[in-house]
Amino acid sequence: MIHSLAYSFLSISMLLCNKYLSEHITRTWVLVLFQTMFASVVNIFLVSIGIIPLKHGTRHLIKIFLLSLIFAGMLYTNMNAISNLSVPTLIAFKNAGIALTLYMDWYVNSQIIFKKSVICVFILICSAILSGKHDLDFNIVGLFWVLTNLALQTSFSIFSKQIQQKHEIPPIVLSVFNNVFTCIILSILFVPKCEYCWVSLEEQFLNMESTTKINLVVSAFLGILFGPCTFWCIAKTSPSHVSILGALNKIPLSILSSFIFKTQITRDGWFFIGTNLLSALVYVVDIDAFPGVSTLFGYNRVSSHDTTEEP
Repeated sequence: MIHSLAYSFLSISMLLCNKYLSEHITRTWVLVLFQTMFASVVNIFLVSIGIIPLKHGTRHLIKIFLLSLIFAGMLYTNMNAISNLSVPTLIAFKNAGIALTLYMDWYVNSQIIFKKSVICVFILICSAILSGKHDLDFNIVGLFWVLTNLALQTSFSIFSKQIQQKHEIPPIVLSVFNNVFTCIILSILFVPKCEYCWVSLEEQFLNMESTTKINLVVSAFLGILFGPCTFWCIAKTSPSHVSILGALNKIPLSILSSFIFKTQITRDGWFFIGTNLLSALVYVVDIDAFPGVSTLFGYNRVSSHDTTEEP
């Protein structure tokens, strides 16, 4: 329960901070690169003073680097998908991508997928399509980036579960290596494309308002916590659970955004919130009726030898 609550809190907090920052920072990659660099520097400092031991991860650097490569690709394709598709279209594809995660979790990890998880995902997909039906748009470039992003996102969650299970790498150690490797990869991807990147970054930071600077630092600290928390939640539950939880986080996120940023929730928006609440109810119903069922705030693996029934 604690890991799921922590994941939801940090996820929603980071998204709110990033939403504010996206309105004050012209280049999205600047925000991503700053957050990964900040996390890398802090993590290296914690390692150097002995707070985070890395001995559990040094033997598996190649696999962790591959995981970081997938993660960097996930960030890169997500930014390109955002710039080429409308938000409702992106949400619809993201929710549809949960079905891919459920299937791969079952196929690769032999994870039992209960009927209520499938129903929940079905409602989430229908909710995104129906609430955004007036703003859906499709183009070849946008479809390429979003489909590539879904494949990488699923691969990341499945692969990170396998690494932690097979090699018993602590989430904090996996997060440290992932931050450092991702920072290096993103620097190679983005910096050569901009001749005056570091100059423009410095100028942009110096010209920021104090509120924007505070939000930028807060988002960076949240990112430091969000990395290990995500790996912790995946290790303690399943990739399927974390994917569904991420979609359900849009309920409080939508409501909080309307209050914080003084935006009005449209009729389609309330429909989206209402149907997502219905999917959340489906996901958490009868949590004590069957031992080992995947619920919103916890998960215990059920062996296929114990039962073939679904609640």
